[in-house]
Amino acid sequence: MAEQTVAAPAVREFPGAGRHPALDAAIRILTSPVGAASFGVLALVVLGAIFADVGKDPYQTSLAVLVGPSLDHPFGTDDLGRDQLARVMQGARISLWVGFLATAGGCLVGAAWGLISGFAGSWLDLVSQRVVDAMLAIPGIVLALFFVSIFTPGVTTGIVAIILVIIPFNARVIRSAVLAVKENVYVDAARVIGAGPLRIMLRHILPNVVAPILIMMSTVLGAAILIEAGLAFLGMGAQEPEPSWGLMLSDKGRQYMELAPWLAFFPAVAISITVLAFNLLGDVVRDVLDPRLRGSR
Repeated sequence: MAEQTVAAPAVREFPGAGRHPALDAAIRILTSPVGAASFGVLALVVLGAIFADVGKDPYQTSLAVLVGPSLDHPFGTDDLGRDQLARVMQGARISLWVGFLATAGGCLVGAAWGLISGFAGSWLDLVSQRVVDAMLAIPGIVLALFFVSIFTPGVTTGIVAIILVIIPFNARVIRSAVLAVKENVYVDAARVIGAGPLRIMLRHILPNVVAPILIMMSTVLGAAILIEAGLAFLGMGAQEPEPSWGLMLSDKGRQYMELAPWLAFFPAVAISITVLAFNLLGDVVRDVLDPRLRGSR
């Protein structure tokens, strides 16, 4: 009888197989239409903040007072003759600086809080979550205003105030993730072989809650920038002559709304576009990193 050769079944290769998970997630975020568009807008904002010192001085006054948008002054000038484009670009530096620092600080402190609370359980978890409930019961902008009103208004005070707003939200989310992760078998196995609580938290639980931490960071970035603009608008954030977007809206924007509408228009557009881009990018990051949402869109 002739020998029959049986062909080996073809091995199906999945997209992204063999790539590092972080690289694969970054590629999926940037290849998404919404993610690519949001990243492009934010890249322009970041470049504007980096090169804010190139060109006109945002603090330099001139005799060209309340000049409308032109080739020499694309965003016009204010009542002191200062170039609005330069001031909007400098304001991007302040907003991004506050947003990134406040988000990093709030998410890191909140993650540590949620990690310890969720892992420890018992009375420590009960007490810490009641503190979180008390902080969440106060609207974020009210909590930030209360803190800033105690100290001297400024950029540094605003950063600390926004951190206080972010901490309880992040602590609650990370605690929920920790409660789910610590019930896994590998955590019980680590405890059986003699691993201490600190080792279990850092080696077995923390790596499995990194995705929720990154999702929270991408989500609250836009909110942090919006709160900073709100504090500056109310006079509790950056002070003159700092060109904060919120301060530009409150000071010159309201004063010359009818005579020079560009003083309010361009800072408002900068705030809206930046916050919207961060929110959309946060949604894409959540869809990519959250396994429950993969393939749902």
